[in-house]
Amino acid sequence: MSKEKIVGVEFIRLCATIGVIMNHVGVCWISAYGDTANANGLVLFKTINGLAFWPVPLFMMITGFLLLSRQPIDYNKAFCYFKRIAILLALFGTLFASMELFFKTKSLTLDLFVNSFVDMIQGKTWNHLWYLYMLLGIYLILPIFSWKNTSPHPKQLLILLLIIFFFTSILPCVKQDIGIVFPLSSVYVGYLLLGYFLSIEEVKDWCSCYLKDEYCVFIILFLFALVVIEYVFDIQFRFSGYTSPFTVMQVTLMFIMAMRQRKLIDKICCNPLVKNFNRCSLGIYIIHMVWINLIIKVLHVNIMGLNILMILMVSLAIVILSWMSVNVLIRVPILKKYL
Repeated sequence: MSKEKIVGVEFIRLCATIGVIMNHVGVCWISAYGDTANANGLVLFKTINGLAFWPVPLFMMITGFLLLSRQPIDYNKAFCYFKRIAILLALFGTLFASMELFFKTKSLTLDLFVNSFVDMIQGKTWNHLWYLYMLLGIYLILPIFSWKNTSPHPKQLLILLLIIFFFTSILPCVKQDIGIVFPLSSVYVGYLLLGYFLSIEEVKDWCSCYLKDEYCVFIILFLFALVVIEYVFDIQFRFSGYTSPFTVMQVTLMFIMAMRQRKLIDKICCNPLVKNFNRCSLGIYIIHMVWINLIIKVLHVNIMGLNILMILMVSLAIVILSWMSVNVLIRVPILKKYL
């Protein structure tokens, strides 16, 4: 894989990590203070939330680009990816569920931790961890998309069949919930395959020929403008959202532009601070909600009445605090291995 491809991926990772925090700033303050906010503040935060639906699709496209364009992935390798995310969910999902129960009960007991672990298994922890549960489901079906023209080994096919019937037959029969989402028919599989599709040389050649930079920039900005119009004028048609065709178009063009060699992108991504930030990106995604919940639920700070500059400053502070927190956490050997 060439240098410019890696630089493009790192630039996407940098932007998407910051973007997802902006999305959560919008939705979390609406959830906490939306009922008491004035009309202008509510529209502003809905717009902030709506403008930041592109990061998660880009994360999925990175996964498809990096994993599916390489050598075929069998279930041994897929379960290594699965184990990493499962361990992080067991640690942080249980911790966050415990914090949520503590906020409600104001007591710390053994039952609280047991209930928190059960809640984590069922996916009843902090909402932003849905992405990790979804990743678990993605990793369970990842080998399907790397078999390509070669027939799978019978053992690999048996594992796939057991996974499919576990989610589609056994769980519905026993009426038990678990947090892992079986994503075979979801839009996230589409984003996964889209990332792989854009790694194919013929596709890149076609994009270079027909999708000029100025066209891409114009369309991306136009789609952002449509989202602003959606919330400012409260129109019924939705331009934003993970499943929106406008989001699909937008992230496709973003990905294409980032993957083209750029001197500025190269300079940004070779910066040691940016390299460290990207190294911490998964941890930042997990940890940033701690700071958001601390500000909202402990400090009771309502930023919905502030101007856009102050909101951006608070968001930047959350990004930096999360980044610093992860740099502290990765000094712990077991966390360094998985974060």
